[in-house]
Amino acid sequence: SLLFAYALEQSALAAVDPEFELTLRRRALQCLPDAEAAFFAAPCDEPTPVDEASRALLAQMRRLHYELMLRHQASQQAEEAMEVAPPAHGVADFWPHCCNDASDLSGSGWHPVSAFALNEATLVSG
Repeated sequence: SLLFAYALEQSALAAVDPEFELTLRRRALQCLPDAEAAFFAAPCDEPTPVDEASRALLAQMRRLHYELMLRHQASQQAEEAMEVAPPAHGVADFWPHCCNDASDLSGSGWHPVSAFALNEATLVSG
């Protein structure tokens, strides 16, 4: 039956590595709606033993769909966190390497006020 084919596809896609490609994740998430559409579209005069087995299969698919949704959301959040994370630069990363710390400016020839004045003069004259 078509319902069994959708359940098999969903199970196979769920067994793949959780970090699998986005199109495969989307397809795995589409299996349950497709299976439900196939089940409810079939003509049904009276309940049969096949209907009961189909309902049980749909229940299993719903549980797996929930797990797939959680995986998908977690991977999306991880991707967004990687995109939004600011660079980990502090003041020390930009401080002159000739100085051991911010208070040791002796002998370096660099001073924050003179550097600012030089940059400001360059901006004004340029």
